[in-house]
Amino acid sequence: DSSARAGNGGSTGMNDVALLKAILAICDLHADRLEMALKHMEKILPITADVLEDLENEDLGFLEIITTRFAKLQDTISQKLFPMILGILGEDAAHYTFLDRLNKLVKIEIIDSVDFWKDMRKIRNSIAHEYPDDLETTAKQINACAEQAYVLMAFLKKLQVFVDTKILVL
Repeated sequence: DSSARAGNGGSTGMNDVALLKAILAICDLHADRLEMALKHMEKILPITADVLEDLENEDLGFLEIITTRFAKLQDTISQKLFPMILGILGEDAAHYTFLDRLNKLVKIEIIDSVDFWKDMRKIRNSIAHEYPDDLETTAKQINACAEQAYVLMAFLKKLQVFVDTKILVL
């Protein structure tokens, strides 16, 4: 998608900067909502199958916010922010495979390892599937998501520092 790439040889156009800031603002919104829901649910996290079975609708709604905002944040970073950053840095990331993008992100020290992002994606994919008859599995997925949500939000802060110090100063 042409709006998600900026293969302009490394010079940052005004539109690229505006789009990058807009994408970061969307990430911030997902992270803020995620953090709010985690804070609300911290009294029962990590959750067990028994607790999950007896949750009130309000708390189920907060669990939904946690899983949905985690997935949205991971997707936005992966599908919009990473290609945008690579494009601004002069990479034609639109033609890269997902693994090629990850390897390039490791090389320029945006992510620590390919496995780090693959793990985030694995959690995102696991929470996309619901198992209403298997509360044990659901509880494990929610717990993994909640635990990694803090890691994902910390990563976003690190990514924002990278953007502020390496891209927005160009």
